[in-house]
Amino acid sequence: MNIFAVFLCILLFNQISAQDIDISYLENDNIVVGVLPDIGGRIVYFGTKNGGNVLKAVPCLWNDSTNEKPGISEVINYKAYHGNIIWPSPMNEWWSKQNVFPQKRINGNRWPPDPSLIYGEYSVIERGKESLKWESLPSLVSGIQVTQQIELSEGNEMVFKVQFKNITDSTIHWGIWFNTRLEGRANCYVRASDKRSFYIHEKEKLKRLIPSEFDMGYFSFLSEKIQDPYEKVYTKVGIDAADNFIAAFSGKQLLLIETPGIDRKRIHPDHTFVEIYNQLMPDSKDDLLELEFHSEYEEIKPGEIIEAYQIWKVYDTNEIQGRKNQITYLNTIKP
Repeated sequence: MNIFAVFLCILLFNQISAQDIDISYLENDNIVVGVLPDIGGRIVYFGTKNGGNVLKAVPCLWNDSTNEKPGISEVINYKAYHGNIIWPSPMNEWWSKQNVFPQKRINGNRWPPDPSLIYGEYSVIERGKESLKWESLPSLVSGIQVTQQIELSEGNEMVFKVQFKNITDSTIHWGIWFNTRLEGRANCYVRASDKRSFYIHEKEKLKRLIPSEFDMGYFSFLSEKIQDPYEKVYTKVGIDAADNFIAAFSGKQLLLIETPGIDRKRIHPDHTFVEIYNQLMPDSKDDLLELEFHSEYEEIKPGEIIEAYQIWKVYDTNEIQGRKNQITYLNTIKP
């Protein structure tokens, strides 16, 4: 692990005043959530009052200047700010349906995501004691304006709503893609019916897979079986989940994300309802776990809106060790 890089990041973060970082925080007696409107309107902090941040975050980047932050015309390179981010779905259509950067379409590029949505400045349009609503600028690449809203409930629960509005003069098609990043060696669990319920994306292209297991009714990666990788090792799985939640144990907390009300038959065929991406790197600060959900691929007429929502919950767990013990605990919360 690059200890120097982590130390430098912490040192720089401690030297930044609260006034310098435009993070909008909400809290109740049990949980804290923080949103970074200036860099893609992403949720960068979520956790219990005692447990700290369960999300993967790089606080020393939160104060990036205009010169340091990629612009909304950055279509080649990608800078990872992590936290939770919202993308249009599917990936294959990110650049194929736009005319702003025609060379991206001609080349058949799939990466990176729409820069105006992941790097652009979002505006907070409503704020209450336990609620927040913020929106993007209209994106000419994706043809949408994204509105996000969070509301804290009693206890350890947050409701997270997302809307896409068609800002063009033509009918377009998108789904909503929720992507929540955690540290790469967090343990995530997805309830499934059997081994036929999941598949590995582009398996034939991978030199090495991150081991996984299906047992006790749950799929999970076994990242602990790969120690000190000498090169990037990654695997992505699509899962026909038996339920509508993903659970992840990270440190002394359990994060539970539910995405209700999705008609899975209407999700774009390139994707599945649940997708999990795990990445392990020689420098462990670059390890990554992505918890992803896809909504229906919908027709959106000019001025129309599509929406989806999630329910986030977080629990203090006193660092439960071992797959069996973690699943046993999880089953007490989600029988």
